[in-house]
Amino acid sequence: MAPTLTVLVYSAVAAGAAALGAIPAALRRPLSLRWLGWANALAAGLMLGAAYRLMMIGLERGPLTSWASPSSSRPTGRLARMISS
Repeated sequence: MAPTLTVLVYSAVAAGAAALGAIPAALRRPLSLRWLGWANALAAGLMLGAAYRLMMIGLERGPLTSWASPSSSRPTGRLARMISS
């Protein structure tokens, strides 16, 4: 299967799963503020953990490459200069 078609199929499956996951939430009564607070805290913790892991993977790969080189006049080049100094 072509890579573009593979991405299309997987993204359609993900969209369908997200839609199915929303059905129980739409049919339930509203959550209390206590449950909503715990759910937000859990989501924030998961996102912080994922961001930390992605940052560590990026740091393990080494310095920024040519697409964000310090000699570039693009904003990413200036960002690379700030990070590397």
